[in-house]
Amino acid sequence: MLGDDTIYEAATVATLVKWYSEGRPVISTTAEALNVSRATASRRIQRARDMGLLDQAAEVLAGGDGAANAKMAEEYGIV
Repeated sequence: MLGDDTIYEAATVATLVKWYSEGRPVISTTAEALNVSRATASRRIQRARDMGLLDQAAEVLAGGDGAANAKMAEEYGIV
């Protein structure tokens, strides 16, 4: 069983992908950013959705600093 931190990271990355990847596929781009397979990324994103962490990650990121979010997206290789 994966820890909540791993699932939350997937939720955060998936949200950043939606915001900054200019239409690239969320699962594939998240998989690349996390250095995991597409299947693993898909499972983590689904688990995050089931746990309500996708919405939570989006709320936290939206309430934060846009420049910091863009830098995080850059660090994950999304932009």
